[in-house]
Amino acid sequence: MHLSSYLKMEWFKNKYLAGREAEELNILDIGSLDMGGSYKALFGEPAWNYTGMDAVHGAGVDIVVSDCYRWNEIESAAYDVVISGQAFEHMPYFWLVMQEVTRVMKPDGICCIIAPGAGPEHRCPVDCYRFYPDGMIAMAEYVHMNVLHAFMGEGVKEPERDIFRDNDGIWQDCVLIAQKGGRYSAWQGEKRRKAVVWGTGTLAAKLWNRIPGLDIEPVVFVDNDKTKCGGFFRGIRVAAPAELCDMEYDLIIICSHYIQEIREQLVREIQVDAGKIATYENFI
Repeated sequence: MHLSSYLKMEWFKNKYLAGREAEELNILDIGSLDMGGSYKALFGEPAWNYTGMDAVHGAGVDIVVSDCYRWNEIESAAYDVVISGQAFEHMPYFWLVMQEVTRVMKPDGICCIIAPGAGPEHRCPVDCYRFYPDGMIAMAEYVHMNVLHAFMGEGVKEPERDIFRDNDGIWQDCVLIAQKGGRYSAWQGEKRRKAVVWGTGTLAAKLWNRIPGLDIEPVVFVDNDKTKCGGFFRGIRVAAPAELCDMEYDLIIICSHYIQEIREQLVREIQVDAGKIATYENFI
């Protein structure tokens, strides 16, 4: 395990499990064999029950499954939190693993999956995939889980350290945070502005990566491309411009190089208050 992966999992714990230290949480770590590092120390709160699961015996492994795609050794709805790091790239049929992840999670359970988006081949015993945010989102939606966040590479930055730069950035880890059941918000109690994001391209993706460190919460994406409307971007619905008339929001962020044209469309055609319009340059 490389350092940046450990720090990302630490970020997940601090952001999504904050305030739950006294709860009796059952936590399952998929692919927990200690090969140069383990997440176990992160989940050592006295009230938490950490269980490491793998297909082989060894350090950090509490449960050995005989079938990677059917965990008969684990009961359904047994875990509040499921985590995995640097394992999904070694799973030929990872979508079957996600079905088991969903099965063993409690109705409101949450998961964090970390897998590389780049880097050299490292067979253990096989090395099958590299992941991007869209792939992570598709993986979660395949098993009908709510996507809370999915990002890659630069993602979240902290003042004292950049947790997404390690090993010369060769792994570019991709992170999925998803929930079974009702949608959870890690930002409850925080004052975050409801934002409409105009655009579904590279600039919108960069803005999305920065969301955890900003004071905004995207409620919908908007695009002039009719083929995208009604679909999803980063797990959030894409709406047509005309729908803005019936929405409540604090600001609209233009994530496009056609800033002037879109600004005029918003003000003249949709009659948006110009004071609510911002651009990607203010955030990324």
